Amino acid sequence: MSEIQSYVGLGYHLPAGHLFRVNVDNLQACGIQNAELCGSQSDVNAAVDSFMHPDVTIASRANAVALGRKPVVPKTTELKPSEITTLVLNGTTTAGLARDTSYKLAVAGFHTVQLPSTVYANTPSPTYSSNYVYYDSVQPNAKQGAQQLKSAMGANTLVAPLPPDLASFAQQSGNPLTLVVVGSSFGGDVIDPTAHLVKTPTHTAPSVGSDFGATSAALRQIRKVAFPVLTPTVIAKNSRLSSLEGVRVFKPVPHKGEIAISYVTGAGNIYWQIIQSNWTDAPILRHATGKYRVRGRNFTLYTTGGHIHMVVWRRGPAAYWVVNTLRDELSNETMLAIAKGLKPLGK
Repeated sequence: MSEIQSYVGLGYHLPAGHLFRVNVDNLQACGIQNAELCGSQSDVNAAVDSFMHPDVTIASRANAVALGRKPVVPKTTELKPSEITTLVLNGTTTAGLARDTSYKLAVAGFHTVQLPSTVYANTPSPTYSSNYVYYDSVQPNAKQGAQQLKSAMGANTLVAPLPPDLASFAQQSGNPLTLVVVGSSFGGDVIDPTAHLVKTPTHTAPSVGSDFGATSAALRQIRKVAFPVLTPTVIAKNSRLSSLEGVRVFKPVPHKGEIAISYVTGAGNIYWQIIQSNWTDAPILRHATGKYRVRGRNFTLYTTGGHIHMVVWRRGPAAYWVVNTLRDELSNETMLAIAKGLKPLGK
């Protein structure tokens, strides 16, 4: 139980925009009576790569595109890889490890330097297990460059000041900012710092249709609640009010009311919702990825990866949420169009 709590706590305390859901694309039913799901190895590899290297900048960029605004590239104080000079030494008995790693770092954009041809790129002791990125504490930006190289070298990489026993190697190679020692735990792959940036999505038209008053008619049948009731003027295309409690009124916590409007789309088993409640400090409303003013309304967006999962509009004593499907199948523009179309129910 303590392990489960630790994972839940990790997810709860993550900064906004740092929670990702990864899908394996193009899954097909297979096996006996189609009881299994099968996918290609390339799709599995792509999902694993996305899980291992999430792009935390995509949420804000996707929000901006959906709102028809120019995405703002976050300012960074990081050095360009080409500004980080480094010498690579072999800390193991594996022949050619320094040469191969130096080449891979150069391909990733780092400025690698070499020793004179008469000097072997081996540490005095070939017993390194972890990778080390040492930095020249005398030079500005050396420690920052070492931290960036640590990310490129992957797991089991440590950062430390340049030790005296390796100083002569640095001097013979022109005193680079950093010196990398490759240990026996190195997996062989250098992570390109720019390879996992997700492309900014393009703006598309919302896919919506008229509600035809079905929701309004259902809402008029409910008892009075302690907040103004809104009704959608547009809903996601090919959606309809669910026949299984399409409109449900309940108390999520004492002294608070809520209306859950459920729609079904696709093959009849894909649901999305509009929630209305005066429980305005519900835990789900924490950790927003952005707040924007659109047509006089202040919308709060909750974006997972590049997909808007929830749009929230606060009005008076209540909050109104448009909640995407479990797999976020409604486009970002569709989510915003539904939120913009919410209007007072009237009589």
